[in-house]
Amino acid sequence: MRTIPKRMLKVEGHFGASAWLSLALTLLLLFPALSAYGQFESASVLGYAKDSSGAAIPGATITLTNIATSISQTTKADGEGRYEFPSVPIGEYKVVAEASGFEKVQTQNFTVTTNARQRVDVAMKTGSVSETVTVTAAAAVLETETSSRGQVVGMREIQNLPLNGRSYADLALLAPGVRKSFLQNQSTTSREASFNVNGQRSAFNNFLLDGLDNNSYGTSNQGFANENIPPSPDAVSEFRLETNNYSAEYGRASGAVINASIRRGGNQFHGGAWDYNRNTVFNAIGPFPPTSGQKPAFIRNQFGGTFGGPIWRDHTFFFADYEGTRQIALSFGTATLPTAEQRAGTFLLHAANGTTTPIPLQNPITGKIYANGIIPASDQTPFARAVMAALPGTTNGAALNTSAAYANNFSAFPRGTINDDKGDIRIDHTFSQKLSVFGVYSQHQTTIFDPPTFGGPAGGNANSNVHIYNRQIAFGTTYVITPSSLLDFRMGIGHNEGGKSPYGVGQPSLLTQNGITNGIPTDPLIVRSLNAQSVSGFAQFGAQPASPQFQNPSVINPKANYTLVHGIHSMKVGYEYQAINTQINDYNPSYGQDNYGGAYSTVPNCTTPPAAPVTPCATNPTDAFSQLSQARNLADFLFGNRNSYSLTNFFIASVRQRMNFMYFQDDIKVRSNLTVNAGLRYELATPQYEANNKLANFDPSTKTLIQAKDGSIYDRALVNMALNNFAPRFGFAYSVTPNTVIRSGYGISYTQYNRAGGENNLTYNGPNVVNATINNASPSPASLCLNDTQDQTKCFRQTQQGYSVTLTAPSAFNPALVTSRYIPKDTRTGYVQSYHLSVQQQLRGGLVMDFAYVGNTGRHLQILADYNQANPCTAALASQCPGSTLAARRPIPTFGDIEIAYGGGPSNYNSLQFKVEKRYGNGLYLLNSFTYGRAFDLSSGHLETSNGDNSRVNFANPAGDYGRSGYDQPLNNTTSIIYDLPYGKGRRFGSSAPYLMNALLGGWQLTVINNMNSGLPVNLNYTNSTSNGTNVTDLYTYRPNVTGNPVAPAANRVKTATALTGWLLKSTGAGVPGVSVPTGGSPFGNAQRNMVVSPAFYQTDLGLHKAFPLWREGSTFDFRCEAFNILNKVNYQAPDGNISNSTFGAISSAYPARQLQLAAKVFF
Repeated sequence: MRTIPKRMLKVEGHFGASAWLSLALTLLLLFPALSAYGQFESASVLGYAKDSSGAAIPGATITLTNIATSISQTTKADGEGRYEFPSVPIGEYKVVAEASGFEKVQTQNFTVTTNARQRVDVAMKTGSVSETVTVTAAAAVLETETSSRGQVVGMREIQNLPLNGRSYADLALLAPGVRKSFLQNQSTTSREASFNVNGQRSAFNNFLLDGLDNNSYGTSNQGFANENIPPSPDAVSEFRLETNNYSAEYGRASGAVINASIRRGGNQFHGGAWDYNRNTVFNAIGPFPPTSGQKPAFIRNQFGGTFGGPIWRDHTFFFADYEGTRQIALSFGTATLPTAEQRAGTFLLHAANGTTTPIPLQNPITGKIYANGIIPASDQTPFARAVMAALPGTTNGAALNTSAAYANNFSAFPRGTINDDKGDIRIDHTFSQKLSVFGVYSQHQTTIFDPPTFGGPAGGNANSNVHIYNRQIAFGTTYVITPSSLLDFRMGIGHNEGGKSPYGVGQPSLLTQNGITNGIPTDPLIVRSLNAQSVSGFAQFGAQPASPQFQNPSVINPKANYTLVHGIHSMKVGYEYQAINTQINDYNPSYGQDNYGGAYSTVPNCTTPPAAPVTPCATNPTDAFSQLSQARNLADFLFGNRNSYSLTNFFIASVRQRMNFMYFQDDIKVRSNLTVNAGLRYELATPQYEANNKLANFDPSTKTLIQAKDGSIYDRALVNMALNNFAPRFGFAYSVTPNTVIRSGYGISYTQYNRAGGENNLTYNGPNVVNATINNASPSPASLCLNDTQDQTKCFRQTQQGYSVTLTAPSAFNPALVTSRYIPKDTRTGYVQSYHLSVQQQLRGGLVMDFAYVGNTGRHLQILADYNQANPCTAALASQCPGSTLAARRPIPTFGDIEIAYGGGPSNYNSLQFKVEKRYGNGLYLLNSFTYGRAFDLSSGHLETSNGDNSRVNFANPAGDYGRSGYDQPLNNTTSIIYDLPYGKGRRFGSSAPYLMNALLGGWQLTVINNMNSGLPVNLNYTNSTSNGTNVTDLYTYRPNVTGNPVAPAANRVKTATALTGWLLKSTGAGVPGVSVPTGGSPFGNAQRNMVVSPAFYQTDLGLHKAFPLWREGSTFDFRCEAFNILNKVNYQAPDGNISNSTFGAISSAYPARQLQLAAKVFF
């Protein structure tokens, strides 16, 4: 298979790889010329210098020293003994206090974490300044200076807790209020760093790396990560997850802020190397073993190393890291393919007793009846014969008189691969106590083959060939103007390439080889062996229709802060700018898609067809519906009688967006035990516009599409820029006693970015992009399309006729044949109001308990709907039904779907969150996070829907969709532990044991992550064909009627080799509990959104580590064994909630069974 051609990925004016490296080196060499050491992910160290009576010591000299680099900062205490270092890089420090007439005081080493306001009070005794006293417990463990809620995950936790896949961001799940999104899983299409915080969409999170923007702005999923650069866990010094009421410095999104930092070098050379291995033999098999008896294969190696140290001692330091991943997975997959009998054109109804009955069929175009159920090859199209010949045969060997012959009758272990390489280089230099600089170059490259269940010329329905190439340069400088004021400057330049090319690209096309040439695209980037041929009742034939596809964003992100400490005020004012340029090709199906679900081959009356009488159908077996439906739709395919088809022209858009963020933050030390945090942020962000004005929007006043033009922001974007996005932040931290702190906060955050694929992309409008969809007229000899210029919606075009050459031509653009995108011109920016009230209590043994109420309310969140939603065609609404077709019932009959992306979405989240934490000490780290929370909204985020939920609402009654959020998982408890077994050198027992005894019994470590979570919501739904009079739009997910409790008693559930059936009930009549399809004209049932819950989730991950001492102090060889789901707990996923499916109520998948991972690591 070919990877994505270079010209598809290249962005005009962007740097190549060598140019990026050259730019990085140039910037590093220019550091000495920069005019302005603290960073945006840095912290503050503050406190009081007091004597033994508690009186202030004005003018005390306070020195803060970094242990790793020996770099110091000095300041003087003010008249109240108060001091503050406002911009301190994260790391390990000590404070020394000196004053005339007092003993010199030195604190024990303490850790400064990302964005913390670390309080360190020093108590000084009278005496000689030549005497030095070391004090303990000077650094506060309670958060006494900030009202922000969050969690710091340090380097020890990142490097030692068991991580399946080695994504540092997975450790965000250790914090209260955080749950894993279904987007993140162990497949080749998993989206790294996807989690929902306090009930919000994962796209609402904001990732920072070294204080700069690190978000992936591709709105499709081809980047497979929410971060532009996902650093190796061994490259991250720590990260801070802020979940509520963060500083006004942070915004752009309303979810969490994830602020990570690449490690720095120090005065000592340090490094490491590792290899993590997972193999098929280490894995258990889940509750649904493959029918073939073969074990799914999984092989993964993750290897790499780090190295850092001094270039110029006490001044210049470096750090570098690399990690590679090589993965091969042969995952079990099933598909429903035509049986050998069906492929030959023979359609018989097989009864359980072994008897057969012909299924009478007809070709409505020729009028020919096939009473014996046999369609000879001469009556099949050449194209259909070629596709049938190219399909693989069924594999399960099921007898044709069993239902297994007609569902999931093909199985395979397709081979998927991931080759991933990433790394960073960082340099830090300190000129003096006043001036410091740093620079980082990061790169990440991935090649993925995401395999289809079946391949060959007629297969390929998967992402297939995926290529990712991301780069980022970050540099910054801090200039200390005076001991109480400083200036920080940062610049980030990032580029992301993420795209896919279709399976079979460049191979001979089955269409053109069999005479289908009219209107078929010829661009070699698009042509493949087979386009999407979707026959109802079977797996799709041909390659994935949504390919090729790419979204390649580039981001330029300068930002500056000025910090001033004045009296009781610690003030920060700043500005940040983002220029986002994205090259997009996300317009499909560019090679066409044909659908066969009209069952046109049905003979009107089974018992008395318009030919010789046939055997009555009264003896049909119980699965007759599947056999009959498959026969009729596959016969349509053999005749070339598609009921609908789609085609989109190939187009590359250059989308632009500019964001301006201004903020002021004041942390006010009202009293020594009361801090008030107050801030105001203003965000001015343009809507997206296209570099060449290739963009259009729907105008409801004229009921037309209007085109962008040169001029103002509105002229180019056709949406007005919001001017009132003010975001206040306020909170306080009050120390009731030295061991008790009450904290509270309130803040507003705006959602400037919505990941919705092409649904909110106004470049996806005609005539620049024509995504035509034709619902064929009823087939008959008289209705056949005769030429390309006639109205294709008024005639029947067979597959063998190809597509009209004018179907996607701009000159013949017809909005009635396409889905148009619409964003109201005065759309408000969505925002979330967040608030909390919490109490922290310090207990004995270094334990800190945190109990909080946490909530948020969302307003104007972006949701999707069909603005041109039709009226249902019922007797009661006959006056509103001018015709029987969906198009005729639309309010604007000259348009098809008009997909509106508008700020109509409210959300609400309330929770109780409880946390107990013991920071690492005496060989033990403990964190237990418990959340009881409820989340409600109108819809999930687009591309983040699961279990039948949808991102689109009923435009006629949006309030009817308000219900449990797709992210509502009420109970979550996560426990994480790192425990150094207390034997061996430096530990409680055996510290003086002989070398061999220490090597054998010492150095053991136990790590645990235990998860206990509620089940996920399941949205009951049904399939409503566009040919039904009750269908009002093909964008909405219809919910059925429910009587009583739709969840079946446990006694109804039956475990088979392939499913756990009977989870849900079908209603069999009026008043009978269960689910049923609505009748009576309205398509909207009484089922509430997401009213069913999947089974709960329980999993324990365990790591056992053994450290062997090597050549010198501090150098070790670690052997690690990590088990994920060590208890091999069966965790079932959700039941099928679609009552129209034959598998309704059945659970056919489960979360992974036990998996083992072995690792070797060397530290020096």
